[in-house]
Amino acid sequence: MCFNWKNMDESRSREELSLGEISRIADNFKGLHSLVLSGGEPFLRDDLHKIVSEFHKRTPVQQVSIPTNLFCDGAPERIKEMALQHPNVLFRVLISIDGIGEDHDIIRGHKGGFAKLMANLERTIVYRREIRNLSLSSITVLSSFNSEKIRPTIDFAKGLEIDDARILYVRGDTREPEAKDVSLDQYRQCLEYAEQSTMRRDRTGSFYDNLINCVSLVAKEEIARPAGSGRLTRRCNAGAKLIVISETGEVLPCETLPRKLGDLRDHDYSVASIMKTDRAKDVLGFIRTGKCACSMDCNSAVSNVVYSPFLYPRVLKKYVSLRRSGHVSTI
Repeated sequence: MCFNWKNMDESRSREELSLGEISRIADNFKGLHSLVLSGGEPFLRDDLHKIVSEFHKRTPVQQVSIPTNLFCDGAPERIKEMALQHPNVLFRVLISIDGIGEDHDIIRGHKGGFAKLMANLERTIVYRREIRNLSLSSITVLSSFNSEKIRPTIDFAKGLEIDDARILYVRGDTREPEAKDVSLDQYRQCLEYAEQSTMRRDRTGSFYDNLINCVSLVAKEEIARPAGSGRLTRRCNAGAKLIVISETGEVLPCETLPRKLGDLRDHDYSVASIMKTDRAKDVLGFIRTGKCACSMDCNSAVSNVVYSPFLYPRVLKKYVSLRRSGHVSTI
């Protein structure tokens, strides 16, 4: 199951951005504070650590998130290297766990993948114990393939020595259309079941990390309403406060809206230059007027909460509630 399969298939005929090109993008991206290195599988790039270094040198980035299946050999050591090399940056590693054992392998289409995942996770957990700027989370995508076993999967993730266990709602144009045959009510029930495991006492202890997790919880609550009504309950900041850059340099407002803003290779690797074009303005106008709604409960949803002051009281209330119940540290 994959959300990004069409973009991946279409981009195979084009050359990936080189490290030099990525450096030029970073040079023109002075206001970047949060960077997500996604895929596909980000650890397939041998120069992943160099990409992080380029953005760290050229932007004020404070957080780097890396979603991964954790199948790649040597991934734990590469995570350790990046976190130690940049001690003032919070590294959030988001590990896909869509089932237990063979169930995970079937969903991921990778025989033996769960065994690789657990072996690599064991080593990563050892490193995390000594590295305060490293946070580990599990990500479970609720779909028709695992909906009947979702609670045991959440319980399994809760038993791991990680910071939190998260649920995502299957979204976008999946390779297997039947993956989306799961109800919004099931998603809401999973959110309620998983919420108390989203904060744990033995986490990194960072107030910033804890607060961002509370933002994520509020974001998930927010997306449940437009996902069911077909209308957004708040302004979407996709394209304005968040963009997606493909491995070939195409710029999109988010993962789910298939309307390209432009191509960095055609604009001297400047996002600002792309945003001035009529094409980009048309797409942003489409988003701003509320003509799209989605269930993307990851980066764009979090961005929408961060830039919506009227939601801050809910975030603070959730933080206080979880702290009182002992699910966040007081460090």
